[in-house]
Amino acid sequence: MKKVTINIGFITNSSSVVHWFPRELLEDSEVKAFLSSYEIEDGYVGSNLWNRGECGSFITSREQRLGMNAKMRFDSDIYGPMSDPESDDLVVIYGDEYKNLSSILCTILDEACVRLGLRKQGGTSYN
Repeated sequence: MKKVTINIGFITNSSSVVHWFPRELLEDSEVKAFLSSYEIEDGYVGSNLWNRGECGSFITSREQRLGMNAKMRFDSDIYGPMSDPESDDLVVIYGDEYKNLSSILCTILDEACVRLGLRKQGGTSYN
C-alpha cells in the first residue's frame, strides 16, 4: 500500500523591520500632525517584538529603548534591533507583511527626511 501526503503551507521570507530616524523629524509639521492625531507623541513599545503582527513600535525615549532591549533578549543570546539606551534616534519597528500604524509612520518619517534634507539613520530586519 502506498500513501500520498500533501503538505500545504505558507512559506514566507517576511520579517520584522527596524528603522532609525533623526530626532529632528519630530519638528516637521506633517509628522507632528500624524503623531498628535494618533496620540503617540511619546512613543510606544509593541506587545511582542518577536511577533510580526504585534511588534509595531515607535521608540522615542531611553525607557522605551530599555524596554525594547529587554523584550529582545532570550537566554544568553542577544538578537534583533538592540539599541543604545543613550541614543537620541527615533526607532520604528513593524512586521513587513502587515500595514499598521508603525509602518505608516515609517513612510511619513521617510517622506519628512526627503522634505527636510535629512538622512535616515539606517534600517535592518530580524526574525
